[in-house]
Amino acid sequence: MKLSRKLPAFLFLVATSLSSAQASPVPDDRGYGVARWNISQSAPNLNYYIDPSASSIATMIQASFADWAAIPTVYVSFTQVSAVDTANIIVRIGSVSSGAGAANTQLNGSGNITSCTIDISSDETPTKNTVQHETGHCLGLAHSVMPGAVMSYRDGGATPTLDDQYALTLLYPRDNANSYPMGCATISEDRDGGGPSGPTPLALLAPLAIMMAGFAAWRSAPSSR
Repeated sequence: MKLSRKLPAFLFLVATSLSSAQASPVPDDRGYGVARWNISQSAPNLNYYIDPSASSIATMIQASFADWAAIPTVYVSFTQVSAVDTANIIVRIGSVSSGAGAANTQLNGSGNITSCTIDISSDETPTKNTVQHETGHCLGLAHSVMPGAVMSYRDGGATPTLDDQYALTLLYPRDNANSYPMGCATISEDRDGGGPSGPTPLALLAPLAIMMAGFAAWRSAPSSR
């Protein structure tokens, strides 16, 4: 019996189901929904401060914040300030318990992020991906299972991908965000960016359900011989 022509279509369906966006907003575990800054389209700015310890990578930090602000469907902007007490986000180089960096976010009683400190490890050579990844956590993003995404917990890229953009758009959507397929993100359990986290069971079951439905349709349809 010759191989059915339906097999390539089924394999394409499997690949598509496994490549859906996986980055997601960080859930606030106290019942307030997701963790996010209390900003709006009319007041989208967050101030960041580069600690003297990180002055050698100031250009990298500035470029990282600029990349997040450049996402066309997101209404967040950043201003570098020279006084630490006026900063929402602080970036510094210092001791990190594990990994290349860590983000520590503080939330208020309403579940909004009120401050965030990014620590870049002094034991490793800083990279733009590390700075952008931890900045993503400061903005309220969890890890992604998509290789190449800034928020990937492995094999992360240096520029926000569509996966990263989809997730941040869920938190801070501009008026023109309707052009994005909303609702494609899944929720991860990662909160502070301190350690790796894998996909949730729900994130794995959805592609499996699509695969099973595709396989059932493939088996029931007439085949070419």
